[in-house]
Amino acid sequence: MKNWASGVPASQFDPQVGGWLIFAVFGLVYSVTRIDPLTIVKIAGPLIYGILGFSEYTFAEKVLKWNERKALLLVLFASVYFVSLRVSWDLFRNILGLAVMLITVAFERGPKSNRRLVGLSALVFLVALTHLLVATLLVSLILLESVSKKSFDWRRVGSVSPAIAYVGVSLVGFQSQGITLIAANGSIVKTIGAYAFPVYIFLPLIPMAILGARSLRSTFLRNWLVVCSLGILVGTTPLSVSPQLVSPDRWALMMFLPLVAWSTEGFSLLGSSIPRFSNWRFVANMGWVFLILLLATAYIGLQSENAFPYYRFMGPSSMLQSSVPLTDSPDVINSFHWLSANSKSNSVIIAPDAMRGWASEYYSGNATVLAFKSGTTFEAMVQQTLPLGYSEMYTVWWANGQGWYNLPAVPAGFLLEHQSRDFGVFEYRI
Repeated sequence: MKNWASGVPASQFDPQVGGWLIFAVFGLVYSVTRIDPLTIVKIAGPLIYGILGFSEYTFAEKVLKWNERKALLLVLFASVYFVSLRVSWDLFRNILGLAVMLITVAFERGPKSNRRLVGLSALVFLVALTHLLVATLLVSLILLESVSKKSFDWRRVGSVSPAIAYVGVSLVGFQSQGITLIAANGSIVKTIGAYAFPVYIFLPLIPMAILGARSLRSTFLRNWLVVCSLGILVGTTPLSVSPQLVSPDRWALMMFLPLVAWSTEGFSLLGSSIPRFSNWRFVANMGWVFLILLLATAYIGLQSENAFPYYRFMGPSSMLQSSVPLTDSPDVINSFHWLSANSKSNSVIIAPDAMRGWASEYYSGNATVLAFKSGTTFEAMVQQTLPLGYSEMYTVWWANGQGWYNLPAVPAGFLLEHQSRDFGVFEYRI
């Protein structure tokens, strides 16, 4: 948002590459209102999640042909399931893309006409502007459905061709930015982990979903799972899709809606066959609801340092997780405020990926801020910065040796200049 307001939005906004819509909206809102970016994000998060809930309700009514009560159940279960909550935590483009996708699918189910085909084309293209991965899923589903029909529907395929072309242009754009499209993947451990991850995150849903799938025979939901499964598979082949573009876990996260839909069907089946409260079906239904609510409460309410054990392999392990422990946030802010008042104009602040957002929000001095990608060591940051000729070099990091990201402390050569409890400002003497 601040880049957009300063006239240099290219780092997030590139019309050649899809998925830029939300950056443009946030940038314009900040430019017009000058509301603090964190406030804009705090408002946008629940709002976008609410839009997804509305689209899920519409999808259930128009596509699955459910009544109002059952459609509302889908929204409730989907909204509290921890995978959906995890996506909403920071993947705003993914959430908004899914919302527009579900509205598009519901729109497509209406009476066919040339005008509706133009509308379908516009909506699919809007999904591509919002999120490329969701657009890939939507286009794949439309193509699969067209192929499965007795007579191939060329008009429907033609309506999504602008989105297909835009996704292709975006891939070329990624390549021109130095993002590789194909990456060799020779790790057997990573491959096993990619296949195990969907089972792990959807284990609480699988029994109820199996029950529901026997009744709800939806080709659309089945194809959704097939496309996501193929995405995971393609991401684990010897010549896989580059993780810089999409990692297998992103495909896995998008499986949540079909599985929640089948689980809702299974829950409804058990509920409709309950003759009395002592029946085992009632116990199974209420036990499953309790489990879903327990997992949701733990994911929403526990801090990452005390996360629910089930979320050990989730990233993040809590919705209260930030790039630093929540209790340390004031100390990081104080460190950047001190640095704002004490850094010189010819100095530089090297910001690991975990500190980049904090520096952008809370540093107001005249020093240059250099942000580095995740996984870059302090030694590498220093070696890349020294040739630039700055007079002083600072960083903000843990001062107690308990740093995250496999960087427990700054290396030798950094001296502690200011400490705010567990965090400090360090200077590297050039």
